[in-house]
Amino acid sequence: MALGSGWVVLHELLGGMPPALQTAVFLVGILTLGVPHGAADLLVEMRNRGGDGFPVVPFLLKYVMRLSVFALLLFLFPTLGLLIFIGIAAYHFGETDLATLDASGLSGKMAVFLHGLSILGIILLGHAVELRPYLALVGSGRFDLEGVMALLEGHALVLMAVCCLFVGLAMWVHCRRHPGEWGRAGLKWALYYVPMALILWRLPLLEGFTFYFIGWHSVLSLDFIVGYLCRSGAFPRRRVIGQIALFSGMAIVGIVAVGLAGFMFASPTSMAWYVFMGLAVLTAPHMEVMHDMYHRLRKDMRSSAGELARG
Repeated sequence: MALGSGWVVLHELLGGMPPALQTAVFLVGILTLGVPHGAADLLVEMRNRGGDGFPVVPFLLKYVMRLSVFALLLFLFPTLGLLIFIGIAAYHFGETDLATLDASGLSGKMAVFLHGLSILGIILLGHAVELRPYLALVGSGRFDLEGVMALLEGHALVLMAVCCLFVGLAMWVHCRRHPGEWGRAGLKWALYYVPMALILWRLPLLEGFTFYFIGWHSVLSLDFIVGYLCRSGAFPRRRVIGQIALFSGMAIVGIVAVGLAGFMFASPTSMAWYVFMGLAVLTAPHMEVMHDMYHRLRKDMRSSAGELARG
């Protein structure tokens, strides 16, 4: 959070980064943290399913198939694909940020989803004007994207306030229904959410997304992954690092190759948007693997809490 606060201060004092520098920082972050935080999915799934007896080839085939299906969906129906991605990403972001929250029931799942949706809402609705050049690259077909964007821009502050209100209400309902949740996760969320919302609102669109996705989400995810794989003793650290490097390289080469073939790197805007679409495709199968990991982490946390209470 100190990084984000310092970023906002520098933005206010210096007037922000030029677009080319914003894109460069975004791309460096994607290469060093963004893609690598999802590159351990094979090992995470092996740990989820019980170890080295895991069928690797069927998992990889299924993983690639999901990548391909979602890429095809984004290509054929970009608006629908983006809406589905926003829903998937909202739950995934919320699940990472609220990893200590008991999300086994409906109220927990709603709190997780609305938290992630509010984060994306602040990033997107708070910078609707900046979002237009990126959405212009999508093509809306019969969908009146311009009319929707004009409506969003005119009511952005109200919509952001509604998002914040809904997630606050969802957290209150969940903590009321689950005694002990406020002390374990709710208070921590409240202390984190307000400054995060202000940081994302004050930073420009690409800088805000870079800070949240790379400086916060990717770092937090990597910490959970390393703890799940290494600190638990499931896999040696060297094996985890080697697989992250291998699969990160493969993903980056694939994204760059397809981008060059489609002339996607013609401008900073098109480059950032294309990389974002690459992340969207990668998120579809990654989110399921991470969901299973967080479910197991929460289950272990509840078991530990129960043993502590009995002791």
